[in-house]
Amino acid sequence: MKTENQSNSLDSAETRHEIRLIEQVLTDAARFQNRKDYEGFTQLFTQDAVIVNIKGMRIFGKDELYQFMKSAMKSFLADITVKNEVVNTTFLRSDVAVVSVVQHIVKKVNQVEENLKGSATFVMVKEQGNWLIALGQNTIAEESK
Repeated sequence: MKTENQSNSLDSAETRHEIRLIEQVLTDAARFQNRKDYEGFTQLFTQDAVIVNIKGMRIFGKDELYQFMKSAMKSFLADITVKNEVVNTTFLRSDVAVVSVVQHIVKKVNQVEENLKGSATFVMVKEQGNWLIALGQNTIAEESK
């Protein structure tokens, strides 16, 4: 269930529109990740983004994220696909949102699929009319069969 904070200056129609734009960024992030398109993926982040990945590794800035993704796509991480499901969006200001996401993760090992869930939180900012990821952290939430 998706909810939004109504204590800001956005009206309901505008809030719903902004949530759709934010959801699209997170859908695009999963799509680029799944396609091994690390260039497209990193374009969805601010220049000074900070990411804590599912293994607890901190990645600082778009350039480091690009290098990490490039390396990751040559490792076992290349066999992982994700789908982001937004469950809550809270606007701190009209141009800053905290987004709670369930990540559906499929990991292939020796042709066998393993389904995992991640619990992710993103801080997103609106820069020059576009929503970008400024901060993200992901944790394995549970295994699902």
